[in-house]
Amino acid sequence: MWTWRNKSIFEENFQQPNNHVLVIQNFVQKIDLCSNQRLHPNFPMKETIYIGWKKSPEGWIKLNSDGACKGSGEYSGCGGLFRNTEGRWLKGYI
Repeated sequence: MWTWRNKSIFEENFQQPNNHVLVIQNFVQKIDLCSNQRLHPNFPMKETIYIGWKKSPEGWIKLNSDGACKGSGEYSGCGGLFRNTEGRWLKGYI
């Protein structure tokens, strides 16, 4: 979704999909299908490691942020969110 947001800002003709959830589900299914197919049977299978949000220590607030720019910095954007120890959204910015 972050990529779609950036593309809608930085690419003139980009249109976001109507059903975000369906597009993401299809993408995940394609990844799973590719990871189960072996193009070279002599090479060992690779392990998939999913990366995600990790709980912050008790009493701490975690800030996750990202940004992008195009060209020489003429166009740029950023965003982020603050979450508490349980992962609940506290504040966000774009």
